[in-house]
Amino acid sequence: MRIGAYELLCLFFLFTTFVIVGQIIRIPKVNSRLLFSKLNAYMLVGFAGALMAGIIHHFNPQAFNVPAYMNHPGFDDFIYFSFVTLGTPGYGDVTPVSNTAQTLSIFLSIAGQTYFAMILALAIAKYHKSQAGD
Repeated sequence: MRIGAYELLCLFFLFTTFVIVGQIIRIPKVNSRLLFSKLNAYMLVGFAGALMAGIIHHFNPQAFNVPAYMNHPGFDDFIYFSFVTLGTPGYGDVTPVSNTAQTLSIFLSIAGQTYFAMILALAIAKYHKSQAGD
């Protein structure tokens, strides 16, 4: 039951992220709505990654190598893993061991860097367009 809820929540987060990114593309100028939408989409991707890591761990408890102080990693540990992997190559304290966990890690790394690059470029283009129109 809990895993099914995680899967549905993960799909909902990813769907909502795509809807928000579509709205970001349609926002004509750089404003607070654009900035908050960018932040919300990034947070949703991070939480979806944490849910996916939790699902992977549920089916394969050895999928991640965790430090001794994280005896039984919980959802908060997977939130940490997800956001560290989204923003950087990771710190190395929680490392993916199984093929599925490594695939998730690759996805999060690419998604995080691509999101930053594309959304930042979009915001800069919108800013320059609004400045040229004034």
